[in-house]
Amino acid sequence: MVDPCYLRRFAGAEPIIVKLLVEPREHKLIGGQVLGTEGAAERANLLALAIQKGMTAEELARIEYCYAPPVCDCIEPLVVAAEALLRKLK
Repeated sequence: MVDPCYLRRFAGAEPIIVKLLVEPREHKLIGGQVLGTEGAAERANLLALAIQKGMTAEELARIEYCYAPPVCDCIEPLVVAAEALLRKLK
């Protein structure tokens, strides 16, 4: 989920919730959900591409995204979800 501090800094920002499913041994992405309003569809499309390309949670966590707070999230929800998933799998 997007950091609550981000929501306070940018009026009108809404949370995005990401759920990732991976194969337990190799951490290959096999499914997921993206819930939210603005920006959720783009993230769902990116997640679908990552699954189609056979990416792992580690690869998703290392993807570089643009950083421009007024137009995109400071902390990418897909990266946050991938990092949280990897912590749980350890």
